[in-house]
Amino acid sequence: MAQDFNLLNILSHIKNWFKKIVFFTLAAGLIVGIVSIFLPNYFKATTSFYAANPLLANPSPLGSNERSLLAFGNSNDLDRLFAIGQSQGMSEELIGKFDLATHYKIDTSTAQGKNRLLLKFASNFNMIKNRFDAIELSFEDKDPILAAKVANAARDFIGLQASKMIKSSNTYQMVALRSAIEKQEMQATIYSDSILALKKKYDVVKSISQGDFLAEQLVETRGNLEEAKAKANFYSGKPAYRDSTIKNQANAAGFAQKLSKINQNVDEYNNVFSILYKLEAEYNQLAYQTGLDKERIKQYEALDQNDVSSIHIIDFAHIPLIKSRPHRSIYVIMAMALVALTMTAIALIVESNVYERLRQL
Repeated sequence: MAQDFNLLNILSHIKNWFKKIVFFTLAAGLIVGIVSIFLPNYFKATTSFYAANPLLANPSPLGSNERSLLAFGNSNDLDRLFAIGQSQGMSEELIGKFDLATHYKIDTSTAQGKNRLLLKFASNFNMIKNRFDAIELSFEDKDPILAAKVANAARDFIGLQASKMIKSSNTYQMVALRSAIEKQEMQATIYSDSILALKKKYDVVKSISQGDFLAEQLVETRGNLEEAKAKANFYSGKPAYRDSTIKNQANAAGFAQKLSKINQNVDEYNNVFSILYKLEAEYNQLAYQTGLDKERIKQYEALDQNDVSSIHIIDFAHIPLIKSRPHRSIYVIMAMALVALTMTAIALIVESNVYERLRQL
């Protein structure tokens, strides 16, 4: 009959195997310890930085003296930097700059070799966002000096590429503005020609002031006409003043003719004024917008000639003084624990006659 399998039995089984368990556990720890001695030390260099607000590289709104902007970017700007840092272009740039193929002793004459090199670089490179929302970029290598150089170069590459993206966006803006200005100037020429043609046809000098001038002339001429008629009527009943009568009648006729001409000009002015006023308003608005766009281009050109900062560096990657891996003591402890558990399981299986019970089934 199968013996009972309880805690006392388990402890007795383990006691029977205790020396073996201790022996193999110590042996495993010794072997792993000896092997780990020959593992190379790796050193991790870390640099940290924030994303800069890309709006700082855009021209200030025209007509405003101040613009309140945060110096640091948002999560989208951080994602942009992560995308650049994880790109194959950056990996290839750093691999070529520091000749990591020779450093890792990998033959890149084949596609498989190139892929191995990229995977090797990726295994030593890491980017994370820390609890302060800053980017921590690190690189591990057997050479601590090289690790620091690669980490700093990676950060600078990310900042440079992000700056190029901002400048590229500004370049597109300049191209769009120049195209818009070209169309605006063509439209302004059409407005100008139309305005000049209307002014010449209807004898208009200044659209708004000329209306006031015609109104003044109309009132003045009507007054002069009435005055001349009154004087002519007054002197007509007095033969002694015949010359005055003729003179005032002539003046009245002249003023009447002038009044007729002014009325004609007023009618023509009223007919063309609404069209002319609309054209001049559109022309002035177009000229104002063209001036703003030209000023924006000057601002973009000034920004394009200067360096654009896309990151705020918190800390440079310094040469690490302490290795980051391997953790030899952890390897030894894990190996000993694994062997101890394995040997204990074997002991329980053997002592519990599992195989015998399986045969009986």
